Amino acid sequence: MDWDQAVDWLERGCALAYPTDTLWGLGCRADDPAAVSRCLAIKGPSRQTTSSMIVPLEWLHEIVVMPSEAEVDRFLPGPYTLVLPLRQMRFKHLADPKLSTIGIRVPNHLKLMAAVHKLGQPLLTTSLNQHGREPALNYEQAKALADVCGIGIVDEAFDGEGPSTVIRWHQDRWHVLRQGLGPAPD
Repeated sequence: MDWDQAVDWLERGCALAYPTDTLWGLGCRADDPAAVSRCLAIKGPSRQTTSSMIVPLEWLHEIVVMPSEAEVDRFLPGPYTLVLPLRQMRFKHLADPKLSTIGIRVPNHLKLMAAVHKLGQPLLTTSLNQHGREPALNYEQAKALADVCGIGIVDEAFDGEGPSTVIRWHQDRWHVLRQGLGPAPD
């Protein structure tokens, strides 16, 4: 499907496979608890407590508590997931219950970000893989998994390189939770 069809797919509460700037993602509307449950069931059991959302930069102030514009601009858009305190309680079902934090992704992928704008809602996002397996890095891997799971897929040639770097803002500095494609903050 193309990106316009993908937006329609997401609006109906369906899970979708799509390319990002790092690897293939699996996502759905973050504001639809039933869609989130279906998407997480595809992924399988995980010990991860913080979910991630794809949002445009201009939505960040509404959704999370940010350290500063300059701190965020260092990493986004790009291959980072920023773990920040959740501000908007309508996404509480996605947050780490102990810390009320959520991972935020702003991929450097213009078509994906245009689709999120058109949808008008953040996407719950995770790597396209079942828990314990390697994530899909190319279209063929993504298509095979999408077919097995019965989800839609954006038809786009894309070869990913690996996961995003996950960093958390805590006590006035960034802490690396997972090293990925983005260099560790200095």
